[in-house]
Amino acid sequence: DLLRCAKLEPLEALEKCLEARHLAPTAPDTLPTQPFEETDPFVIDAVPHVLFSGGHDKFASKWHSSGQGGTQCICVPAFWKHPAIVLVNLRDPKDLRLEEFASK
Repeated sequence: DLLRCAKLEPLEALEKCLEARHLAPTAPDTLPTQPFEETDPFVIDAVPHVLFSGGHDKFASKWHSSGQGGTQCICVPAFWKHPAIVLVNLRDPKDLRLEEFASK
């Protein structure tokens, strides 16, 4: 919902979520979620190695360095718009590739 509320590209929105350490920064204001009193399940406690979002028009990625290594931010394209998958080497998240399928 961040894309709808702010004029950001998908990768920029994913980066903002990582910087804010929150997966749903507009909830519950613009996303229907139940209220949480004790803890917020959308808060990112530990910096992830990979943070991705799907259903986008095109593939995009960016590596974010941090003191604990870093995070690979990935926007995965909607398969029906761009028939491709993103492969990430979990031993080295900087190593990723887009595998495209030819349409016939």
